[in-house]
Amino acid sequence: MILQLASMRQPLTAAGSLNLINSMIQSNNLQDEVAAWKKKHNISGENDNSQQLGQKYWQNFKKQHPEIYIKKAIQFDSKGDDWCIYENFQKMYDGVYSEMVRSRVAIQVPNKVFVMLDGRITENKQESVGRETNFLLTRLECIFFVDGFGCNTSHKSDGNVGGQKFAIDKTKRALI
Repeated sequence: MILQLASMRQPLTAAGSLNLINSMIQSNNLQDEVAAWKKKHNISGENDNSQQLGQKYWQNFKKQHPEIYIKKAIQFDSKGDDWCIYENFQKMYDGVYSEMVRSRVAIQVPNKVFVMLDGRITENKQESVGRETNFLLTRLECIFFVDGFGCNTSHKSDGNVGGQKFAIDKTKRALI
């Protein structure tokens, strides 16, 4: 559930994850079994008769589930994700490069070619940089690229309040 919530852009903090586990214990009426387990394994905490699992349980739970990792979250723009489809990039690609041709910083070639880092055409895909293209850049010193999200480097609204961290799949990013 912890990983599923994270994939739905609703990641839980470590405390929230532990609260979820404890609420599952409570909703399934397993509190007495938890208390008996703690007594059997001589686990003492702030309350020896506690029917809830604590921080030590969470640490051991993470060891048993190495796919769960604690990371800071990043603000995720869902509108940007909806826009990022191949067709939109193709339209943008065609528009940008046609403007480069009009501005005489690129030329259009009739057939798609692979291009090496130094600008020469190659038949060998391994020597090339990027994908096949119909455009060759001729005046690199006149080109400046920015993305559609601007260049704001402020972290003011990145969702990290006090460096809060969330439980997430080790291979993914915590998106909120």
